[in-house]
Amino acid sequence: MQTQNNKPAGRGTESPREVAARHIEMRTIEKNDETLIIQGELRDDRFMDFTGFEGNRIPAGRFHTIRARLTVALSTMRIEDIDVEFQDVPHHECRELRETYRQLIGLSIASGFTRAILQRVGGTKGCAHLTHLIITMGPAFVQAAFTYQTRAEAPTPPTAEQVQKYFVDTCSVWRAEGKYARMYGTEKTGS
Repeated sequence: MQTQNNKPAGRGTESPREVAARHIEMRTIEKNDETLIIQGELRDDRFMDFTGFEGNRIPAGRFHTIRARLTVALSTMRIEDIDVEFQDVPHHECRELRETYRQLIGLSIASGFTRAILQRVGGTKGCAHLTHLIITMGPAFVQAAFTYQTRAEAPTPPTAEQVQKYFVDTCSVWRAEGKYARMYGTEKTGS
């Protein structure tokens, strides 16, 4: 129902209220010289009570806490192991999807990563929130892997091969025909 001034009935001149927030956090840690582990967490909070499917009142608060831990080989960028956790979820059936995500073992975090994830665990095959988290972990892992491989302890500039592997065609600035790809990714190799 709308009032004459086009504001929802019952809201008056109150200031806007926060409805919900989603936080995604990731950390990448060294397992050994050949392997890194990326840990991701997705948290959803609701800041107002809302009505459930059966007309019940659902109180404001934490709605999701979902975690993923990927062990990835640096040489191949392949997922060697995965563990997921559904801490806070609205339905107990959500936790039954845990093993579903093991089919991501062997996938390479490279071009086509998002498509491969969606083919295996997208839509009705998995959890939309966990799938979103894992997709966002891909680019974060690439950045961390590049940082690790070019860390100051091994003070050599990134190679053209590393630039090709981690940057070329990942965005507009790093497009293959662009300035940076030519400067750092192809001209060094004589291409």
